Amino acid sequence: MHRYKTVDAQRLRLEYIESMSETFASIPKELMINVDETAINYEYVPPKTLAEKGRGKNNVADMKVRHERITAVLGITAAGQKLPILFILPGQPNGPITNEEIPSLPGEHFYVTQPNAWMDGNVWEYYVEHVLAYSVAGPSKLFVDNLKVHVNDKSVDLVGYHCGSEVCPLPKNTTSVFQPLDVGVMGPLKSIIKSKWLKSQKGVTAREKRANIINITIGALEQLNEATVVGSWKKPLMLNKLIMNKIFMLYYMFYNTNIMQSLKTCKNQKFLFSKT
Repeated sequence: MHRYKTVDAQRLRLEYIESMSETFASIPKELMINVDETAINYEYVPPKTLAEKGRGKNNVADMKVRHERITAVLGITAAGQKLPILFILPGQPNGPITNEEIPSLPGEHFYVTQPNAWMDGNVWEYYVEHVLAYSVAGPSKLFVDNLKVHVNDKSVDLVGYHCGSEVCPLPKNTTSVFQPLDVGVMGPLKSIIKSKWLKSQKGVTAREKRANIINITIGALEQLNEATVVGSWKKPLMLNKLIMNKIFMLYYMFYNTNIMQSLKTCKNQKFLFSKT
């Protein structure tokens, strides 16, 4: 059963790569778009906590400070274009952050508030209408992970209506190898952000810290060159031959095991190797 599941998963991945390769060769690169969100910490705490010996775990837990973060929604095209960032800040719609803090932030990017500073249906709708719709020059392919708000019927209709784009979900559990943002952009971007943050004047208040990390993130994205973005799209296609070879190997192992098992069964049953 395990071999069946493994082979089927690899076949689905190969089919996706072949489909993506055809798309890559058939439409303009600026019409292939990948969008994803990532958490950006503006306050880091150590992974371990010093505590008095003998204190229970429940008493130690309250000594840790939770990570303070915002979310950045990033978009790139296969031509190397970087879309404006949508920053999701923690807060209530029409609250103090919306009315007082957001107007002071850099104007070339976009900002919304959400209680958990994360993606939901309302935030995705805002992104499609205010960012994606103005970044697409024609009928396009939008590659996204399987987050429900990205791929449900409402999203498909929304993206089609405002952008003329087709939503193309990535195969489940494959974003680390197939999603361009994950493959070649998020890692270098986070590294630049962390380096800049360590050298920056971090501020005292939460508002100052958020403004600092937003400016750092914008600068880090600008620092990524076009070749890095374009290369992030090519890496998944380079896996084609590797995965094909792996599938052949799995099939060989599966069928070879079956043959050997059959021979062993026949021998035990005295159907083969019996003396005449």
